[in-house]
This record gives sequence, C-alpha cells and structure tokens, in this order.
Amino acid sequence: MIATQYCLFYCSHLCLSVSEWKDFTLMLAAIIAVPGVIITAFKAFKELGERRVESQKELELLRIKFTLEQHRRLFDDSVLYSVLSLIDSDSEMLAKPEMWDPKRKFITFFEEIELLISSGQINNNVAYYMFGYYAECAFSGKNFQIGIDLKEKYWGLFFKFTRDAKEFLDNCEKNPQLISDLKF
Repeated sequence: MIATQYCLFYCSHLCLSVSEWKDFTLMLAAIIAVPGVIITAFKAFKELGERRVESQKELELLRIKFTLEQHRRLFDDSVLYSVLSLIDSDSEMLAKPEMWDPKRKFITFFEEIELLISSGQINNNVAYYMFGYYAECAFSGKNFQIGIDLKEKYWGLFFKFTRDAKEFLDNCEKNPQLISDLKF
C-alpha cells in the first residue's frame, strides 16, 4: 500500500506523508523553540542579577542610614550626650554618683555597636572610625571609671570594641588611606 503524500501549498516538490509531516513540524518547532527558551533563560538570569545588585544597594543604604542614626543617637540622646560632652577632658563631673548610670548607658551603647559588628550588620572599620575615639576616651578616663567596675568580665564587648577601635585608629595614623577607603 502506497502512503498518500501531501504537498506544501504552492510548492509541489515538497511532498511528504502524514507521518513525515508530523516529524517535520516537530523538528521545525524545536528549531524555533530552543533559541526562544535560551533567550528567555538569559533574560531571566540577567534580570535576577540586576535585582540582586539593586537589593544589595538598598541594603547598603539601610546600613548607612542605621549607622548615621546611631551616630546621631550619641548627640541626640540627652543621657548619652551628658557623658559624651565630658569625656574629652575626663571631667571631674564624670566621677559624681549621678553620672554612674549614664556612664553605664554610654558603655552599653558601644556594646550594642560591637554586637552589630560581630553579626555583620555594620562595617567594623566605619564603626571604629565613627565611634572609636569616644570609646577610647571613656576607657582611658580615670574619672569615667569611678563608680563603674570596669572589668572585662563585666564589659567584655566594650573592651573588645575599644581594643579593635584603638588598633584601627592607630593604623589610620600610620596609613591615612584607610580613612579614604572606608565603605559602609
């Protein structure tokens, strides 16, 4: 039995059986679909990459905002500022009993910053640059230490922050480029 042949419109030299036409259309569909799938996949990966970059920029902006808010907190919080305004000179006012709780709050502020550094939420060098000087003044102040049992076993995070900040600031003195290279 001879298979019936069907020809393409206006093209009598392209005649195939039903089975051959089926195979031909499947092959033609694959030839058209594969590049389409590849292009779609390429566009999807490109868009995912762009979203990732955009997401990282948004996260960086949030970190910058948060770090600057913490810096403002030192000056805007009346309790923290009452200590901050006295630590440069290690004022004798710091030794008064009414300053003992504000000094504890001040130390706790730096412990919070150290926790944020340890968890990778803020950049350590930026934190050391922005807050390290104040921590060093408090740590080395004789009047600051009056009324507080300033031992590492009680204030370990404060000690760590102060040590690391001092090291960073000492390195900045030797290599000022470190300050120029700061990034959130």
